Amino acid sequence: MAIRSGDVLGPYTIERVLSKQGGMSQLLLAYETDRPQYKAAIKAHLTQSSNRLAYQDLLRHEVTILQELRHPGIVRVYPMRIDGKVVYTARAADRPDQPWYFAMEYLGADSLDKHLDRIVKKFPLVWSMELFYQLLTVIHFMHQSGYAHCDLKPHNILFRHPPNPSHTPDPVLVDFGSATSIAKGMDQLSF
Repeated sequence: MAIRSGDVLGPYTIERVLSKQGGMSQLLLAYETDRPQYKAAIKAHLTQSSNRLAYQDLLRHEVTILQELRHPGIVRVYPMRIDGKVVYTARAADRPDQPWYFAMEYLGADSLDKHLDRIVKKFPLVWSMELFYQLLTVIHFMHQSGYAHCDLKPHNILFRHPPNPSHTPDPVLVDFGSATSIAKGMDQLSF
């Protein structure tokens, strides 16, 4: 069952759908019900499969990594106060589908894939080099922290502000569902 505008998930009221249902989750723009000026992106589980515990584990895994990786180039996860407790993942028990969800920073300037053609054709090379440098800095930070993203692509690079050749780029990595510990990933390699 899809989540729609006006639905309530914990402390958040859904404003609109950011991404159509695809895969196992839906991305939604929401605001804190008691403080509408505070926006967040909500990632909610939508599958009706019997494997809900596996998705809950994946969601917690993603949130744990986001909590550990504090960097301006990595999306921030937000704590939620539910039933007097501070949590980072929650289940919407009052909905028939009872989806698991978490809240994170809302980045409203779209992803790199939506801006790529314009950047390549119209932006100065030095701006593109700065963008690439900033992304490498974030990836280096992740690797130094012991993690690999495992799904780097233009769709998973968002901006805090629309790209502008007169301003320094501000890319932010998102979608850490496939991220893994580098040590764990190395253990799984076989040569």
